[in-house]
Amino acid sequence: MTKTTLTVLFAFLLLSTGIVFMPNTRAATEADIEQAIKDGLFWLVAQQNTNPSPDYGSWNAYWGQLETGTGLALYKLCDRAYELKKQNPDIESPFDPDYEYYQNVINGFDWVFNHLVVVDIGIQDHTTGATGTFDDPDTNGNGKGVTTQNWYSSYTTGILLAAIAASGTPDRLVNDPSSPVNGWTYKQVAQDMADFLAFSQVDPSVDWGGYTVEGGWDYTPVNNGVGGTGWQGDQSNSGYAVLGLGEAQAFGCTIPDWVKTELNWWIDWVQDDVNADANDGGSWYSFPGEGIGVNILKTGNLIFEMALVGDTPTTPRVTYATDYLVRHWSDASGWDLPPGWDGTPAEYQTMFCTMKGLEYMGIDTFDTIGWFADFSDAIVAQQDKTPGPTYGSWQHSSGRGDPVIITEWALLTLEKVAPPTPVITVYVDIKPGSWPNPINVGSKGVFAVAICGTEDFDAMTIDPTTVEIYIEGIEEGISPVRWCYSDVATPYTGEPGGGHTLTGDGYLDLLFHFDTQAVVNGLGLSAHLGETIPLIIRGKLYEDLGGTPIQGQDYVWILKQQKFLKGDITGSVLGVPDGKVDVKDVVLIASLYGAVYPDGKYNPDFDLNNDLRIDSRDCVVVCRQYGQTVQ
Repeated sequence: MTKTTLTVLFAFLLLSTGIVFMPNTRAATEADIEQAIKDGLFWLVAQQNTNPSPDYGSWNAYWGQLETGTGLALYKLCDRAYELKKQNPDIESPFDPDYEYYQNVINGFDWVFNHLVVVDIGIQDHTTGATGTFDDPDTNGNGKGVTTQNWYSSYTTGILLAAIAASGTPDRLVNDPSSPVNGWTYKQVAQDMADFLAFSQVDPSVDWGGYTVEGGWDYTPVNNGVGGTGWQGDQSNSGYAVLGLGEAQAFGCTIPDWVKTELNWWIDWVQDDVNADANDGGSWYSFPGEGIGVNILKTGNLIFEMALVGDTPTTPRVTYATDYLVRHWSDASGWDLPPGWDGTPAEYQTMFCTMKGLEYMGIDTFDTIGWFADFSDAIVAQQDKTPGPTYGSWQHSSGRGDPVIITEWALLTLEKVAPPTPVITVYVDIKPGSWPNPINVGSKGVFAVAICGTEDFDAMTIDPTTVEIYIEGIEEGISPVRWCYSDVATPYTGEPGGGHTLTGDGYLDLLFHFDTQAVVNGLGLSAHLGETIPLIIRGKLYEDLGGTPIQGQDYVWILKQQKFLKGDITGSVLGVPDGKVDVKDVVLIASLYGAVYPDGKYNPDFDLNNDLRIDSRDCVVVCRQYGQTVQ
């Protein structure tokens, strides 16, 4: 037999078995990716069940997993609608007839709401756990949670919750008399599904390894330490439960803080300790040393969990996780092991789980790796382009899955479908060292605002050019006139609406000065005379740190325009000027004499001629007005 004959026979065998892989010879362009998404969606919607039966409107992922297949399909279709809305504003939602797949979305959600169940939930005993308290998963007080009819209820609830939240329609009503949630809004359903996941989170209980664990999710609920499969939490299932919680939070649902406290314990437990071995920073399946091992898929889920509890790209345990990815990025893929993603075919669930973790954390690159370019190159190259019924799909993965779920993972990865990066809450101190914080609507000067650095947050990671000050109800913010780094403030941790007069605490702060009149006019503060109101600071971390949004607030007291003496600087300490220039003002100006912006001692309230220094010129103003009072 000739070499030519052998080559032709080998090609025939590959084609006859449906195994056709195009070599990855070039990088996928944006046009390539868009076409792959279009072709993949066309194939996916054709797989929706249209036969009159209880399964009408669903997708079958594999092993009869209708909840999984339907949830991931809807998750993708909803996200696609909002992507297309950017080019076609007439598309208001995934249910809009202007969206080509709106009927598929409607039919899919009809099936979902017909296959939910309402269950009782109750207090969870964590007195021996991370919170040390009894915790209530019932955020809305109805005593109920919503879950699926599937045995894998924690897993499938997370997936369907992500899909409902991705609809972007919190006020849309479920309209199906046969559904247990008929007449509920989508947000009400989502909140009770989130409550169920809080209820089903693993309480302190003993797993197969003999360890007392908590904070993850098993495939079935663990109620006060009872239930679960014996793993008592695993990173495959937990990844999907937390995906649902992340999307629900972005949808406006309440996720109790104690859920994140318990999850934080789980993250530390399941992440491999850094001790100079190959697994450093990666994620185990359930407990350190178990036989399933550490791999990229579970580490992607780990990074997503870290983002939900408030970690940032610079948090040490996040960098340990990405360091693991760097070391294993070129590993081959397979059924659970080896731990990589790449191959012919690639491991599609690994790419999806890694994508959602990095995207949610706001990491575009790590080390020198552009993860999306690598993933999209492989996905586009491996898409089935054989004319026929499989055209546009992804039929094979080196790991688990049938064509429907493999195609869903591919499409979700190509469009980077994940919740928006969580906002980092920061401490803000307006007029550091002063309380209350008066703003006179007639003032012509500037006022200081500090974003506080802490033991856990480095204020130098914020990009100052992105920071603006806002008021609730007005979309446009006001930019500062200048900024610097200085230790001038201490975080206030008391009740909202309060404050203190503390100054520096040993941690470097990011200090801004805002033009008072720009803020008064731009934010409409004259409409709030006499009120104490919050002003909001928003910005982002530097792009190379992920560009994660930050937000914080502090309260100010809005005072009407009134006559005042320039040399009366007691308002910086007393809250409002005392109406006279006397020895107190002399002592104050003397206490800061010589301070120069951006020194920590510098206070713009004492810089009476706005030259960024407190010197003899400012003292002269006080001395000339000494003894005067406001008439």
